[in-house]
Amino acid sequence: MAKLTIDEQIEQGLLLTNESKAPEMVRRFITKYRETYGPKAKRNIRRSNEWFMQRISKDNRISKDKAFKQFGESFKSRTPKDRGLIGRMFLYKYDPKHKETLPVWDGNPLVFFFNTFIGDGNYGEKGVQYLLGINVHYLRPRDRLFLFSNIVKFNNDTALREKSRLKLTWNVLKSFAAAQEAQHAVKMYRADHIRTQLIEINPRYWEVVMFLQIQNFVKGSNKLAWKRK
Repeated sequence: MAKLTIDEQIEQGLLLTNESKAPEMVRRFITKYRETYGPKAKRNIRRSNEWFMQRISKDNRISKDKAFKQFGESFKSRTPKDRGLIGRMFLYKYDPKHKETLPVWDGNPLVFFFNTFIGDGNYGEKGVQYLLGINVHYLRPRDRLFLFSNIVKFNNDTALREKSRLKLTWNVLKSFAAAQEAQHAVKMYRADHIRTQLIEINPRYWEVVMFLQIQNFVKGSNKLAWKRK
């Protein structure tokens, strides 16, 4: 069977017009979702969250390099010094300063940032910018879904669209039911060890991207990285 063009997918209701510019990797899962639940089936609802978690997390054929390439072409890129990073999801490559002493670390963090600060010598190296966030790669797929269903309630918008952001703070993260999962996945990143631009994931596609198997755990497996402290 010939592969449908984007226009044909839109005509058949497998894609909405505003989804047509999403990365091919993301569009592929969206069309499969609508093939399952019917043309124009709603997304970013409980049913779609669950379906994407179950379907995507089992797909081990996904290419990490392909994901970076497609996301870089389709999504906006930012630098750590840009304003407005808080409450948004970013993908980037990272090389920890003290990687020799870490039992496991992720070279491809996928993070919801909730704070940033400049080290003063007492907390953090003086003059260095630090970013704190939840790296969802440190959570099992089911825990990612549980976490997401909690933090999405702090959306500043009535829906998930391009300008949406989460009103996240550390106190907010400690206040809800998924606090244990959130704390396990909270990581601090030095801006001077981020090796690429920050690729900002459009909120319309958080429910898809967060389950992609694009983590790059070094010195350890998923099992080790997912183990709660």
